[in-house]
Amino acid sequence: MDTIQGAMRVDNMAVALSDSSNIKPFLLHKVIGFNKETLENICSHQHFCQHLQSIKKPIVIDELLSDHEKNKEDNLLADAKLLKDLGVALVLPFVIKGGINSLVVVGTKITKEAYTKEDIELLTTLSNQASVAIENARLYNNMEEMVESATAKLKKMLKTQSEFLDISSHQLRTPVSLIRGIISMMLEGDLAKLPQAKQNEFLQTIKDKSDKLEVIINDILSASDFDSQKLSLRPDSPAIQLEDVVDAAVKSANEDARERNIELKWQKPSKPMGAIIGERKYLDQAIGNLISNALKYTPSTRMVKEARSQRETKGMVEVSIAQENTNLIIKIKDNGIGIPKEEIPKLFAKFARASNATAMYTDGSGLGLFIVKEIIEGHKGKVWVESEMGKGSTFYISLPLVKSN
Repeated sequence: MDTIQGAMRVDNMAVALSDSSNIKPFLLHKVIGFNKETLENICSHQHFCQHLQSIKKPIVIDELLSDHEKNKEDNLLADAKLLKDLGVALVLPFVIKGGINSLVVVGTKITKEAYTKEDIELLTTLSNQASVAIENARLYNNMEEMVESATAKLKKMLKTQSEFLDISSHQLRTPVSLIRGIISMMLEGDLAKLPQAKQNEFLQTIKDKSDKLEVIINDILSASDFDSQKLSLRPDSPAIQLEDVVDAAVKSANEDARERNIELKWQKPSKPMGAIIGERKYLDQAIGNLISNALKYTPSTRMVKEARSQRETKGMVEVSIAQENTNLIIKIKDNGIGIPKEEIPKLFAKFARASNATAMYTDGSGLGLFIVKEIIEGHKGKVWVESEMGKGSTFYISLPLVKSN
């Protein structure tokens, strides 16, 4: 239910399990949002239940009403109208061995949007997995140890599925929808009718959204790699001048800082510092991610596309590096929105985003800081943050120096 609520953005849901006593086809197991009493008799709508048992596929109530509206005496139409009056928008059956072992009743989306073909495909994938999990739980109902093991696996599967559905249903689908819409305009000749400046704006949107898709997909792939195998340095990993990595990351971020009217301050040490052992491509990714985040969540005097925040105070991001005992410390300080104190402990977890960051930017995979943590810990280092709401944040990276002989 958590998975579907998050992916479909709904408030009202209910789960009904098949009744082993055969008194009723299904019995309500859990209800969220709906009035339980009015929903209790959902399976007394015999014609609808027979139709569901016949097709064994998700049913969108509005589509069912549309398909049967011509036959005013249709009993199935009457059942569909009753379900719509109860606030039901979609019924999702969990099919196993040719039968339905449970079903989920879903209300309308918070956004009032219709359920799309992609929504149904995602829900069908979930139902196929969940139906097997539910059936296994029943089979092992009297075997306590096996039930506990199956439950743990089920929770992990549903958590992973929920995370994937949340990203695929929003972070991936939103830019894809925009790209497809603009391409449709091009194919139909509508784009060519617009002024050249407007055409260029639409084409830039395609590029921006394509870039965003690439970032999200790369984050998902990186996170998946770190999930399956923790990063560890190779025996032949080279010695690296860390200030050179930071210098390259700052130069790469300069254009973004100019566009946002943020002052990005960095003074590369005049003399080489001690070296560390590491993999340059991973360190580039980790340091670049933290600088990019500092710029992204530091409102400035210029409104940035897709952001929801602007202020009179000029944005400032300061990057520095220093040696402390046997470690090199990178410090990335900003005067941005800060992080709620209670949310800091979970900030580096997979798919975690601070609530005020989500309010400022609705998009974001929530994988960036998880990847940073995996990379730095893989280099035998540490990453942490100090922050105050409304005043800014300082992220620290500590990496061990090469031991002298």
